[in-house]
Amino acid sequence: VRGKVTSAAARSRTSVQVFPKGPWYAFTTLDDDDDDARLTKAARDFDSSGITIVAVALEIWSRCVDHTFAVMSLPLHQRVLAIGELPFVLARRATVPLTCDDAYARGPLVASCVFAPLWLCFYASQRGADGGVVGYVVAGVVGLCVAVAVAVNTTKGRELKGLPALGLSLFGFAVAATWIDVLADQLVSLLQFIGDLVAIPEEALGLTVLAWGNSIGDFSTNIAMAKKGLSNMSMTACFAGPLFNALMGLGLGFAFRIGQVDEAYVDVSLNPALYTGFAFLCTNCLAVLAVAILNKGHIPKQMGFLSIAIYLTYISVSLGLLL
Repeated sequence: VRGKVTSAAARSRTSVQVFPKGPWYAFTTLDDDDDDARLTKAARDFDSSGITIVAVALEIWSRCVDHTFAVMSLPLHQRVLAIGELPFVLARRATVPLTCDDAYARGPLVASCVFAPLWLCFYASQRGADGGVVGYVVAGVVGLCVAVAVAVNTTKGRELKGLPALGLSLFGFAVAATWIDVLADQLVSLLQFIGDLVAIPEEALGLTVLAWGNSIGDFSTNIAMAKKGLSNMSMTACFAGPLFNALMGLGLGFAFRIGQVDEAYVDVSLNPALYTGFAFLCTNCLAVLAVAILNKGHIPKQMGFLSIAIYLTYISVSLGLLL
């Protein structure tokens, strides 16, 4: 009985046929690693035959199948979260060109070259610089030309190198910055809604939820670098990141705000929590500097506990002043 069931299952599986006149494959079911390997081989065969568009499409489809299988193998709660974030992951992946080695994929890279200019047109329209239908048409044509150039120059397993890769990397960085800007706007709107709903001051939300969410990426990265022994890099990043946010964030924010109003200046009011933050920040920086000088450039672990205590005290005092 087992042999009959096995043979019946083998006959029921859809096979992949290779036609002698070219790499034309028929796919109807994809349910194991062999099928995924066949998809990849089909993409390579189409690529070697000069049918670049079909090769890129097959590579994208293969990666979608891989992602689907990976999501379905997750536990139920993780599967629900992965399905919920899937539209955002697809939108981001389809509009942000990635050329670094650990994220390079030819199919998604070509697709992002097509959709990234369209996304930038949409972003510009949301910021008051709407180019209309003509803008979208021009962006689509430019993106299509760039995508064709990338697809043609990455055939037979070749990757982008040199100036083209650098240009796409910088372009992808700019597109990613627009995504961060859009998500930051939505996050601020959500925090304002929550603050109005539960009667919590906006300053308190910015002091806790927004600050933690804005810093969690740097926090995890700095810890990872410290665990790998890159203490100097981690320490530098701890101060360089907030300094960049303070100077560039305030500078660009005020510049955009002044551009939206007729006056040459913007009135700013500082609440007691901000003065408290400045005081605790200066205290921690001076403490780190003093400990480093006294210990000849070495910072003991007790300084870490002291910094945590300073932050907890700062949160308690600031929330007490705001609430």
